[in-house]
Amino acid sequence: MTDENWLATFLEQIDTAIDEYGWACRAVEDTIDDTGNTAGPAFVHTIGLEDRGHPEFVVTGLPAAVATRVVNRLCEWLFDGTRAWPEPGETIHDLLSGGYEVRVVRVDPAISEDDDRFAAAYARRGSRGGFRASQLVWQLADRSWPDDSVEHQPLLGEPWW
Repeated sequence: MTDENWLATFLEQIDTAIDEYGWACRAVEDTIDDTGNTAGPAFVHTIGLEDRGHPEFVVTGLPAAVATRVVNRLCEWLFDGTRAWPEPGETIHDLLSGGYEVRVVRVDPAISEDDDRFAAAYARRGSRGGFRASQLVWQLADRSWPDDSVEHQPLLGEPWW
């Protein structure tokens, strides 16, 4: 299969998921650099929410399978009307187990429009410009919120706490 065929097949799979569910999730596992060290934490984002006028969601630092379940749960609630679409600056109290909260942060346009982790979304839409995302930031084990020093959950926008 050529690279072109692979991309067409991949985008077709994304469109099939969007047709069936209303969104698709793209997971990027921890990346490893040439020396065998972790170069970046896992990253999961939606594709297809912008078709309905909303920013895509992104979660960083959780294992991809966990982050995908979190994003899928939220999207299911949004699509079935269980909850309203969250906006940057909101806290979601019932998305994670154990009483942990999630905060919504607007992803900086310099990141949302120029980060290769969003490559699948860029390929589907045909451009990077104007791509919007909201980061779902999860509360740390000690119930604090991450800042720029927390490497395993990098903030992609300005925290509001």
